[in-house]
Amino acid sequence: MNLKNLPIINGIMYSDGHVDNIKISVRTDRTRTLCKQECNILCDNEIDYTYAYSNAELIVEEMNCKIICGEGSYGGDGFILAISLDSNKMLWLASFDESNPFVSMYAEKQQIYVINNCHEVWRINIIHSNYVEISIVKSGFFC
Repeated sequence: MNLKNLPIINGIMYSDGHVDNIKISVRTDRTRTLCKQECNILCDNEIDYTYAYSNAELIVEEMNCKIICGEGSYGGDGFILAISLDSNKMLWLASFDESNPFVSMYAEKQQIYVINNCHEVWRINIIHSNYVEISIVKSGFFC
């Protein structure tokens, strides 16, 4: 799978089209937090797209997937994409217009740690391919 157009969704899109909206909030100490909002299904005509540029790839054999992270056309866009090693199809895509570009990552057990260009560390907890939880582990470094 080759991602060329990045949907700007501010959340996680699953292979069945289901989207978990996630709001990024900035606190007074300039740290950011994520808040999962009401889930919904979006129609394709409701989604805007930008170009996607891959910055890093990681094979996670124990999860049977490949993770790709990168950026979109606009300065604040970032994405994380999980692809099945068996089918080469998308399992889920996390896309944000205020995350900043993701530039590197590493895996530990069932956790993926993705680092953006402002040195924030985002943790992705993968229990099953149809459930993803994202949190910001290290925040407050704004470019």
